[in-house]
Amino acid sequence: MEQGIIQSLGRPGGNITGLVAQVSPDIVGKRVELIKELVPNMGRLVFLNQDDNPPEVLRALEEASRRMGLSFLLAEIPQQTLRMPSPSFVWNALTQCM
Repeated sequence: MEQGIIQSLGRPGGNITGLVAQVSPDIVGKRVELIKELVPNMGRLVFLNQDDNPPEVLRALEEASRRMGLSFLLAEIPQQTLRMPSPSFVWNALTQCM
């Protein structure tokens, strides 16, 4: 809310959504399908990545995105950033991807 990304927690409005979780390559495709089902007019998937995600997960994520007709962008978060990046860091990363 502080960055102006959403109006309120109860009624965020806008078109930004997110998901944080460690996943294996075999369920990445299903997660992309579920996100696309929730946001049918979504055209781009941006993945904020730190170095701890295995390359096979990133490949599976990109393949699943393309299969669903989404453009895919991988945005690297520097490892020295805190485990949970600040909202302003996330906002800057997202605006660079738009």
